Formats: sequence, C-alpha cells, structure tokens
Amino acid sequence: MPMSKKTLRNAMIDRAGKRWNTAPERAFNEFQKKFGMGLVQNRSLPFTDNGQHFTFQLDFARPLDRPTGGYDVDFEIDGPHHDTLLMKQKDMWKDYVKNTAGLKVIHVPAELTKKKWWNYLNAEIAKALLSPMGSVWIAA
Repeated sequence: MPMSKKTLRNAMIDRAGKRWNTAPERAFNEFQKKFGMGLVQNRSLPFTDNGQHFTFQLDFARPLDRPTGGYDVDFEIDGPHHDTLLMKQKDMWKDYVKNTAGLKVIHVPAELTKKKWWNYLNAEIAKALLSPMGSVWIAA
C-alpha cells in the first residue's frame, strides 16, 4: 500500500513529543483499568514498510504473555480529525504496516470514551478481538 512521499512525510509526524494524554485517552485508560485489560499506554514501536523504517506510537497496546515480550493488539483512540480523507488514508496505511507486523488494530471512537459507555465498549472490544480482520473500527 505505497503512499506518496508528501503523504508519507505527513504520516510520520509522530506524537513522540507528546507531553500529555487527551481527555478521551485518559477516559479509556480508566476504562481499561476498570475492566482489568492490562494495557500499556503510549508505547513507541519500530515498523518496516518497503525497506523503510518507521516508529509509530500506539495509544494503548496489549502485551503478549510470553518471556520474549511484544504486543498483539493496538487500541487507537480516534477523535473527529480521523474522519478526514487524509487521516483515513494515513490510518489505513499505518494499520497495513502494523497488521503486516502481526499487530491487530482496534479503533475506538473518542466519543464513546467521553460518554463513558463502558458496557457497550466492553462488548464491542470483545467482538473486535474475536474478529478475523486485522483492523476493526468500533461504531460510535
């Protein structure tokens, strides 16, 4: 899934310098702790696509239960800016790269965390984890 150099450059503007979490991310962190999900927040991981190396920051990652470590699921908290065409293209490319590396991506609408619809979100995450799809978007 190649991207133009300009789009690729824009896609690589990472949140590495991020100093705080958004309100929806803080709410999701409250949710994942309440439901005992054991996720780690703001994990930067290296990825490769077409011989190029990138570092993506995962909003929340589920650690694998094995001595070598690693992660199997990335939970991305998506605000309304993810609805733009450019962001959709960027998200699709990043999901492709993550999926190729064996990481499932679950997109959680920020709106759900703001409303704290925990039971609905918990049920939808359970379905997403069972889905054979590499990337899943939970409906708001």
